[in-house]
Amino acid sequence: MNISTEHIVIKIQCWRNMIYRKFPKKTNAWTALEAAGYRYKRGHYVYINGKRDGGEKYLHAGDTIAYLRKVRVAAALISDRRGNFLVAKRTKGKFSGMWEFPGGKIEQEETAEEAVVREIKEELDIRIIPHKILGIFSQVFPKKEIEIELVSCSLPEDEERIVSDGSHSEYKWIQIRDAEDLGFAPIDTDIIDFLQK
Repeated sequence: MNISTEHIVIKIQCWRNMIYRKFPKKTNAWTALEAAGYRYKRGHYVYINGKRDGGEKYLHAGDTIAYLRKVRVAAALISDRRGNFLVAKRTKGKFSGMWEFPGGKIEQEETAEEAVVREIKEELDIRIIPHKILGIFSQVFPKKEIEIELVSCSLPEDEERIVSDGSHSEYKWIQIRDAEDLGFAPIDTDIIDFLQK
């Protein structure tokens, strides 16, 4: 491709396709995205080469940009009195059949701690006590970024019975050192690596 030295070629990630566009030098991500038909949407963020960015700095030839929706999720690291942690096998979605730390989407005006209490009650019909956020983990997909807030939790002494609402086919109490024996969803693997350090 014969490109003037006054221009650069930028890759714009559009769903699962990649669009190549020529722009003048000193073009920022917002200018490039607007030229490709994107408009500001609440809860969406600019990414340059897979990293979130404000969209104001100048792009370089070969950069890949994307404008993705961020989905905030809370995951519960539920421990029992013996130091085991609760994991559950998914039945739905892209990672069906894989294990995860249970939880779900954080609703608007909801904290991560409030979200895990609600989601765990809905999915497993148990009460939990949230303690603190241990870390934030993210993964970028073609259409969105998933950001997971991991919340340490415990069970009340009288809470033992677990009943799935169908979103999980199995659950187990495990030691973190034994987690590698199970097939976890990718972002949950990042959480396990964090917990094993």
